[in-house]
Amino acid sequence: LAAGTQARSGFALVPGASSWDAAAYLDSARMVLLRPSLPAATTEAYAPVQFNQCDPFIAGGDACSGPCDEAGTGVISALNPFAIAGGLTTLLLFVTHGALFLGLRTEGDLRVRARRLAGVVGIAAAAVAVVFLLWAQVLRGDVVSTILALLAAVALVGALLANRRGREGWAFAGTGVTIVLAVGSLFVALFPDVMPSSTDPAFSLTTTNAASTPYTLGIMTVVALIFTPLVLLYQGWTYWVFRKRVVVAPTPADT
Repeated sequence: LAAGTQARSGFALVPGASSWDAAAYLDSARMVLLRPSLPAATTEAYAPVQFNQCDPFIAGGDACSGPCDEAGTGVISALNPFAIAGGLTTLLLFVTHGALFLGLRTEGDLRVRARRLAGVVGIAAAAVAVVFLLWAQVLRGDVVSTILALLAAVALVGALLANRRGREGWAFAGTGVTIVLAVGSLFVALFPDVMPSSTDPAFSLTTTNAASTPYTLGIMTVVALIFTPLVLLYQGWTYWVFRKRVVVAPTPADT
């Protein structure tokens, strides 16, 4: 990703610009696909790390008295179908969200192409998201998480309809709300677990035993209180400065 960005930044004259574009896109897609897949895997009853009596940290380094269940351990085994569905949902939602932002900030042919891409990918995102969120509710859902999932679906449908009418601003806001509600639905469905154990619920990581020490949390709270408003102010100022659509100025050859 860094090499592709550098090659296309204008500071490095590297041949094959389209290939570097593809490399940057594919590496970005890989990160978006795989990173949400691992947290999604923990929602299902297959934790990527199993905590049982065979764990030397639990058994005190002693040999296991019973059979050691090695199934489901490791990163590769965490990529079960449910986790892959979560990664695809995130990837398609982010591509739709990005295409809508591109359509919101551009004019002409690029705007039309971005809206068309958002419409096509958005339909695929809606289909995969429905399957994934329903699957999550069947596994661990409750009333609140189900309501959040339904609201996410409504927001996504509204975003796609707004995009068809050329209202990129409303469409972009809709996909943003969809992402927030979908993540909130998974968090509520999983709470209070962070990584549920597939062997015994008593061995699950929860928000309590996975948290940092009170001293660390206190320091980070102070840091967040100071820097979060600054980051929001900076982002708001940046968006305001670049709020107008990006247009291509006519060249002498075009006049």
